[in-house]
Parts: sequence; structure tokens; C-alpha cells
Amino acid sequence: LVNKEAAAEAVAADKAALSLPKEVTEDFVLPSTGKNASNITWKVEKTDHAILGEDGYSVDVVRAEKENVTVTFTAEIAMAGITDTKTFDVVIVKEALTNEDIVLSAIEALDIPNADAVKGHLSLPTEMEVEGTEKTASITWKSSDPDIISDKEVDGKAAGSREALIYIMHEERPLGCPTRRYYHVCLEGYQRFGFDAAVLEKALIDSVGEQEAEYLYKLHV
Repeated sequence: LVNKEAAAEAVAADKAALSLPKEVTEDFVLPSTGKNASNITWKVEKTDHAILGEDGYSVDVVRAEKENVTVTFTAEIAMAGITDTKTFDVVIVKEALTNEDIVLSAIEALDIPNADAVKGHLSLPTEMEVEGTEKTASITWKSSDPDIISDKEVDGKAAGSREALIYIMHEERPLGCPTRRYYHVCLEGYQRFGFDAAVLEKALIDSVGEQEAEYLYKLHV
């Protein structure tokens, strides 16, 4: 027989020593006795992710697909009519992502800033960390028009870099009729990038006539 005082000390000691893992990924067994011979029984909040077996100690773990689940376990520690309780919050870790899941997550998170209004060089990422994992996804690119935006390093410039001349008409000018200053800018661009300047000159003649076009061209040279 154990007197009440000794039982109370044993229950208190076993309560202090009792522990459960903070996180689990597989089935586990709950302790049934304490180090000081107290009896331990368990209650588990109703959940589909931690199912207490008929023996009262084995736990079947069912991991969720998208998020961790926290389950509360309550232990009753008893000896010679002395009882106490202790609760534990145990995290049932979500299922590990497959490589396919990681790729899909990376695709969803991937973004090119201002992709609908590109005004200069782009810096395309070659890898990215996938949120919620310790995985890093590698990224390669394929451009539908490498002459405008490259999909690989070109002359020491990263993928996404390419020099191109973009002609933007002034809203307040007639279509095809640039200002003198703007014509000079366009002509310099044509010459710099090796475009056929005759195309620009013809467009200018069609817009303002040969005399005005010749005047503009002479101002440039």
C-alpha cells in the first residue's frame, strides 16, 4: 500500500516528467505508466488526424495535405486515489510535398514584375525558394522571340536582356509624323542597332514630304 503523501509526491513527479513530442509525422504510442509507477490514461480531442486506438495508447496519425494540424492530448496521472492532469498540444505535420507539388507551387509563385509593360532589361530568376518547404526550384526560360528578349546569357548579359529599338508615336502628333527632336532620336537608334535607316526616311517622306524630310535629315547630320 502507498500512503496518500507518497502517492501525491509520485503523481507530481510523474506529471513533471511526462512529455510528448511537439511534432509527429507517423503513428506513435502514449506512455501508460510514470517513472514512479503512477498509472496514466489518455483522452484525445475528437479529430480525424490523431485517432486513439482501442488499447487507449496507440495513436494512428493521418497527416493533412495542405496544413499542419494541432491536436490536444490530455493525460490523467493517478496513484492510490490521487490524480492530476496534464495537457499537450501535438502538431501533426502535413504531408511532405512531392517534387510535382514543389514545381506547381513554384509556378504559382513565379512572377515577372511589369511583364505587361516592359521598358528595359529584365532580370529573370534562375531559382526560387518554395514557401513552406526547404526546397529550391531551378528555373530555365524559353523566349518566343529571342531577338527581342533572350532566354539565355548573351554577350555577358543575363537572360532577359536584349537591346531593341522601340518606336513610340507621340499622341499629339499625326500618325507617322515625328517631331524634329524625336526624329533625331529615332534615327540615332536605327543607326546604333544597325537597322535600315532608309525605312525611317521613307516613312518620314510619306508623312511630311520630301522637302521637310530633307530638312530634318540635314539637321541631324
